[in-house]
Amino acid sequence: MTYSMKQEKEPIASWHKNVLVITAVFTVIAIAMGGILCVTQSIRSCPDWPGCFGKILPPLEPSPILEITHRFFAGMSGLLILASLAAFVSLNILLAEKLRRLFSKSN
Repeated sequence: MTYSMKQEKEPIASWHKNVLVITAVFTVIAIAMGGILCVTQSIRSCPDWPGCFGKILPPLEPSPILEITHRFFAGMSGLLILASLAAFVSLNILLAEKLRRLFSKSN
């Protein structure tokens, strides 16, 4: 018995595609905002982390708000990258188990 990938509906689930697209969008936004922060010199507007000047919310000025927003997008991007990796590993484990069962039945 030969096995072809055409028998499978899709090698990747639609929810995993959505996670990857959202991850890419958040990553591109974080990179673009990093460039904006460098050009506007807003990097120096919040000297401490995780807050800004010892407070959770930044002062209502453009530079600190840009910095905190960039931190949010960068953090969410990192979490989404980890979620994508976990989904990829779990899907590969499931696919490997299916292939193992298929080939053990054919032998």
